[in-house]
Amino acid sequence: MTNVFLDKYEITLLTVEEYRKYKSAVPNIEDWWWLRSPGSDDSRAAYVCPKGAVLSRGDGIRSDDDAVRPALKSDEIILAVGEQFIALGNRWTVIGPGVAISNGIIATRRYDSESNVWETSELKAWLEAWARA
Repeated sequence: MTNVFLDKYEITLLTVEEYRKYKSAVPNIEDWWWLRSPGSDDSRAAYVCPKGAVLSRGDGIRSDDDAVRPALKSDEIILAVGEQFIALGNRWTVIGPGVAISNGIIATRRYDSESNVWETSELKAWLEAWARA
């Protein structure tokens, strides 16, 4: 069965650069959450602290204490920055043209057991499976 939603939307995490670009529109949450950018070495990935600062040095990728706060990207997102919508059982806020972020966390999970490469990470595979469920 094809998931039409995921045919039109990419579910991902923000990069450090994207977070910095859209930071003023990102609703703050009181949790640590992963970004998809690598950290200072292969065993770390970047994340955001509860006060909204980016820690590009990163946290250990095997840590299961950091939250998953996904982003949706699509040309189909035509709402204005700051507007909200419901999708995948979640509330999302538009933070830029064609980009929305979850208003909260959906889970706490480790990034990966071996590397900080987003494309092959356990977290990317889990997030895509979560969106298909």
